[in-house]
Amino acid sequence: MKNNLIDGMTLGADPELMLFDNKKGRIVSSIPVVGRDKHDPVDLGDGIRMYADNVLVEVAFPPANNKGGFIETIRTAIARMSEALGAGFRLLPKTSHVYPESELRNKKAVESGCNENFDVYGRTKGPPPPFNGGLRTGSFHVHIGHNQLLDPRNKDRMVRLLDIYLGCASIVFDNDETSHARRSLYGKAGEFRPTPYGVEYRVLGNFALRSPRVTELVVDLVQFSVDKLISGQADKIIGSIDQANVQNAINSNMRGLAKSVLKSGGLDASLFSGVNKTYKPSCSIEAWL
Repeated sequence: MKNNLIDGMTLGADPELMLFDNKKGRIVSSIPVVGRDKHDPVDLGDGIRMYADNVLVEVAFPPANNKGGFIETIRTAIARMSEALGAGFRLLPKTSHVYPESELRNKKAVESGCNENFDVYGRTKGPPPPFNGGLRTGSFHVHIGHNQLLDPRNKDRMVRLLDIYLGCASIVFDNDETSHARRSLYGKAGEFRPTPYGVEYRVLGNFALRSPRVTELVVDLVQFSVDKLISGQADKIIGSIDQANVQNAINSNMRGLAKSVLKSGGLDASLFSGVNKTYKPSCSIEAWL
């Protein structure tokens, strides 16, 4: 797909990654290492900000208006995060992990956030789920802006289209064996937050950061979804697909059903080919460096 995003569209993200201590040889809490939270982040320059989010490392950066800019911003962010953390640590795009009690003693390790999550199907909103035990999860939240997404009805349509094309696609291309465990806390079908510029889509785990190729695929799937919205096809597509199938495919990690939804939605053949590829499962961020 071409480098330019759809006219008027912006794309951002706030990836969450796990922190591996090379000396200890295991995943550790980021809280004592990063030492800052989202209210006082580490400034990495060019609007890139790193902070501890619960026990994970999160990064935020300005949105891009073209695909290449989005990819290069992520590359820059990962490189600067790695440099700031030092040679003793590695960032891991692992979707979920059970942390031992020794890594959860800081009070911030049990905080689950204060912003409400929205469910497009139940048309409900509520606080993030509380943490019980050591399970923590890493996500790749996608922030999409467009003037048509200022209409609340289009926010609803957008999330449903993203579930059809991106959420279901992720069930196929994401081969992180810990992804299903994540959905006991986060990332169920239809999970989003409305924003002043559009929507924050919260279904994806951080497998999208395993390599630039996977991230580029995510961008293309987002663009495909936005195109269906602004071209006026959303209601026809959504109405033609059993929404229960979309939810079951995502929430129960049903790859066969997810592929069926993608085909019913008329996903472009070249994109379907990309979704159906087997991506290396190695949990590494090195492809970006």
